[in-house]
Order: sequence, then C-alpha cells, then structure tokens
Amino acid sequence: MKRVNDTYKSEAVGIFKLLQTQDFNFLPSGDNDLPIKLDTMYYYQHSGSKLLAPFYHRLYDKYYDDTKTEAEINALVMTAMANSIAIMYGDKWQKLYTSLVASNYDALSNYDITEVETPDLTTENTTDDSTYGFDTTAENGEPKDKRVYVSEVTGTNTKERTGRDGKVTAQKMLEQELAVRENLFYEILFSDVDSMLALKIYE
Repeated sequence: MKRVNDTYKSEAVGIFKLLQTQDFNFLPSGDNDLPIKLDTMYYYQHSGSKLLAPFYHRLYDKYYDDTKTEAEINALVMTAMANSIAIMYGDKWQKLYTSLVASNYDALSNYDITEVETPDLTTENTTDDSTYGFDTTAENGEPKDKRVYVSEVTGTNTKERTGRDGKVTAQKMLEQELAVRENLFYEILFSDVDSMLALKIYE
C-alpha cells in the first residue's frame, strides 16, 4: 500500500508548497523557504511512513489516465488535496497564526505577582489613677482621670509587580517563546494535513 512519502518523490511538489499557492496566508510573508522546510519536516520526520487515506485513493481514481505518467497523476491528486485542505483548514490556520505566532504577548516578562495587604490595626493609649500630673498648685500633684484613646486602621493595599527576574536573558526568553509557539503551530498544521492525507489510525 502507498504511504505519504510516495506522494513526494522525484520532482513532486510537497503539500505545504502547494498550500502556499492557495489564496490565504497562514505562514509569515516573505519567507519563501518555509513551505519547503515544512515539507521536509512533514514527510521525513512526522508523517512520511503513514499509509495514505482513502481520500487520496479516491482522488487518484478520479484523475487516473493511462496516457499520463504516475508523476503527472500524483501532481493532479496533490493539487486537489491542497485545495481541499485549504477549504477545510485555511480559516482556522489564519486565526491560529495570528493568536499563537503573531500575537503581542510580552515574552520578556517571566513573572507577574499581585500582593494584597489588608491591615487591621487597633491602638490604645491609657492613663490610670497611679499617674499624676504636675499642672496643678497641689504640692504632690493631682491624680488625673483615666482616659482611653482608641484608633483603628483598616483597608486594603494592593501591589502588582511584573517583569523579568534576571535569571534568563531577554534574547533567550524570546527565542524560547517563539520556538514553543511556532512548534505548536506547525504540529497543529501537520495533524490537520494528516486528517486528510493519512489513515485515521494515526490520530
């Protein structure tokens, strides 16, 4: 039985190179080599050994012509496959690219702390009968009335701190963040292509 790699032999154009020709932008503009890199990753690392899905075989039967070579038939089949994938997943991939790869998340901040303080303090000042004052004409002073002063302090104090702790360089944090996002995005692309091109047993 045919495998995914069989569609990428000789001068065959890979599925991501074919998808690049579709009328939607799911990859960074200006990087013409990226589809070729994705094809290399997809066919030789991710899915090349997987068996082809029935959808491929139905397309093959549709485009079969004994006057055409195997390579010519495969080119027609994979072009139709790319069209179907673009219709099925184009909008999803555009949104994923915008949210995952092109978003404005601050990758240079690796901590975000909010501290909430709620003080509840009571202070009490007293004087008692054993305390004498000397603001009197009496020779030995005069006892003063006991007085109690009570004050309460309540409320909430919130502190927010964000930034970078300095343990990881800014360049390293950016590299790590971008790598994680891009790898996740590409894995989603590969999985979606598999859903059309490879047997369901690999899901």
